[in-house]
Amino acid sequence: MNAIVPINMPKWGLSMEEGTIVEWLKPQGAIIEEGQELLEIETAKIVNVAEAPGSGVLRRIIAEAGAVVPVGALIGILADADTSEEELDDFANKFEEFSAVNKTEVAPFLQLSTIEADGRVLQIGRAGPDEGTPVVLVHGWAADLKSWQFNLEALAKLLPVYAIDLPGHGGSSKEVGDGSLANLANALGAVLDTLGLQRAHLIGHSLGGAVAARLAADRPEIAETLTLIAPAHMPGGQISDEFLDGVISAGRARSLKPFLQMLVADPASVTREMVEDVLKYKRIDGVDTALSVTRDRLSGDTDRVALQADLAALAQRPGGVLIIASKSDRIVGVPDESALPPGFQVRWIEAAGHLPHLERAGEVNAILIERVCR
Repeated sequence: MNAIVPINMPKWGLSMEEGTIVEWLKPQGAIIEEGQELLEIETAKIVNVAEAPGSGVLRRIIAEAGAVVPVGALIGILADADTSEEELDDFANKFEEFSAVNKTEVAPFLQLSTIEADGRVLQIGRAGPDEGTPVVLVHGWAADLKSWQFNLEALAKLLPVYAIDLPGHGGSSKEVGDGSLANLANALGAVLDTLGLQRAHLIGHSLGGAVAARLAADRPEIAETLTLIAPAHMPGGQISDEFLDGVISAGRARSLKPFLQMLVADPASVTREMVEDVLKYKRIDGVDTALSVTRDRLSGDTDRVALQADLAALAQRPGGVLIIASKSDRIVGVPDESALPPGFQVRWIEAAGHLPHLERAGEVNAILIERVCR
């Protein structure tokens, strides 16, 4: 049999059970290169682009636009031009067995647990192998560890991965103290100490980027590498009070959705389920206070000034600091490369807003893998 590559519905995140085919970006019969953007898929969280798992001719589109397909199901086939129709039929018929055999390799399981650290109960997720310097993922404001749903699998194939819910977020305690970067960084450091992680690749998004940077500045021995995705409090950036206040004040989906659409380059990618998830989170006891306290710290100057004063020291780290950012970020603004100390590198992501790791997951994953495996 000639080479045949299945295209199956990916699993993006812990709760994803199915996805909706929005649009195939290439027609049946097109010549495809591995890693090429192939189709758009809508999940309960966001619309994202799936990349080609291999090279060949797109011989069959099995699930057309509009189809709702379970995770792992066959949605298309790549094959050589001279592969016969009979071979394709035979492969499609046997795919269910093939999928069952390879399922554990395709979607690593994120194990959720809680630990007590820094006087609080904090939720963590764990995936990947046992060996290697771990990757620690720190989410942004009003988000949680599920915001890494499009990045976990790629990273967990290579290294141990820990995704952590910051205080006030997700399944962690809603006690945030004064909401400062130092307070949140102490909690993050306490989690790593409790887990026995002496060094880690720190990757933080937005508020989580500022928290990771604060921890690396306060405890430089912890960070093997430091990667900041659309980080808050960088020179040239500006926190959007409109976004922060809007998320806190909105009580219904209709009023919340416009503020969540500020997060992305394509407003249509914000789904109803994404809006409902944020509303459910906001209804949890203690969340309003946690969001308000951390909002006030984000809007103020104290943490920003203190962090920027330590950027030069962070830049002296081996490997420096990598920032992944978009010039269309409406939440934290655009970092000024000329104002960053030598040792900082900025990688710009096109066609993205404040969530490049979700909006352009394939491109960002490639950058992250290069960073942690260098």
